[in-house]
Amino acid sequence: MKDPNLEKMKEHLLEATYYHKMYASPACWKGDVKVVYAKLAKLKSKDAKLDVLNENIQMRVKGCRWEKSHTTWSHKRRERTVKELANHLKWVITWDIDEDMPEDPHIKVHERKNDASLGTCTDEIKDIGSKFAARTEAIRGDLEKLR
Repeated sequence: MKDPNLEKMKEHLLEATYYHKMYASPACWKGDVKVVYAKLAKLKSKDAKLDVLNENIQMRVKGCRWEKSHTTWSHKRRERTVKELANHLKWVITWDIDEDMPEDPHIKVHERKNDASLGTCTDEIKDIGSKFAARTEAIRGDLEKLR
């Protein structure tokens, strides 16, 4: 059951790794909120503006796992405008000044729930958990090579 989750985890981690690296690059708009409208003014099409706003928000949401910076791309069946997303990004830029960038991107792992149970765990359950932990670390190394 955990193998499909490991494959999904690889995809999420690869995407998160790229966004994490992008956050530390000049592609990320940080520091001054004036940079948002200055950079957007250089772009001509609405799609290009939406793409760059999307990337800058995803760098924080997926790359740094700052859920507070998440936003929806539509509201009540209406796409958010460039201005709405730019205002959200301006707020995120002022918010993330005080945040520390995590060293590594977070691995999104779907694990089984730790429900209350009677008795103790069997050795088989403990073995499955330790193998899974070892495989997640191996996946991180494989994805670093792949990237």
